[in-house]
Amino acid sequence: VTKPAALQAELRTYQQQGLNWLSFLRRYGLGGVLADDMGLGKTLQTLSYLQSEQEAGRLNAPVLIVCPTSLLGNWQQEAARFTPNLSVLQLYGPKRQPLFEQLHDHAIIVTSYPLMVRDIAVYQRIHFSAVILDEAQHIKNSGSQSAQSVRLLKADFKLALSGTPLENHLGELKSLFDFVLPGLLGTEQHFQQVYRKPIEKHADTERAAALKQKIAPFILRRTK
Repeated sequence: VTKPAALQAELRTYQQQGLNWLSFLRRYGLGGVLADDMGLGKTLQTLSYLQSEQEAGRLNAPVLIVCPTSLLGNWQQEAARFTPNLSVLQLYGPKRQPLFEQLHDHAIIVTSYPLMVRDIAVYQRIHFSAVILDEAQHIKNSGSQSAQSVRLLKADFKLALSGTPLENHLGELKSLFDFVLPGLLGTEQHFQQVYRKPIEKHADTERAAALKQKIAPFILRRTK
């Protein structure tokens, strides 16, 4: 993929590969988990992808980025630094209600997990160009309000960013994939029987290899 003309950064080789991979997923109607270690530039790769999409004329609707409250300002700063052509609207605070009328005037909408849950009725009505979850381990519990709410969101492309896509058990991985690629890992019952029990309770290496092979195209993880 050609480096976006308006991108205010030089991409390292692996970051260019990340841009290529994200574009590949979008082209074929897939979603994925960018799981690079912290500090390798997941934000920059994501913004590069969004800038590339805008330059190709494909950002016809806003992009929704959901992140922890502490990272709201970070996304705004990084976008201003690397992709100044992409306008950002931060939806946060008790006076955010009037801002909902401006959603379609901006390329990127940034909100927090708690507020996304609270405002899901509004977001549900919009078809986004992309929905991106930062620190996506926030939806590792499939029964949580955050996980249930993000599964209601409609988008052309869904991406999860997480340096730790798997912390405690395979159920966390299933919850991520129920967002980025619903149906890939089947129903909860199917996943339990075919993968989780054999792998976690019986250390079934064959099933573990089969699961790894199934999700490999949709996870990109590089370590320092």
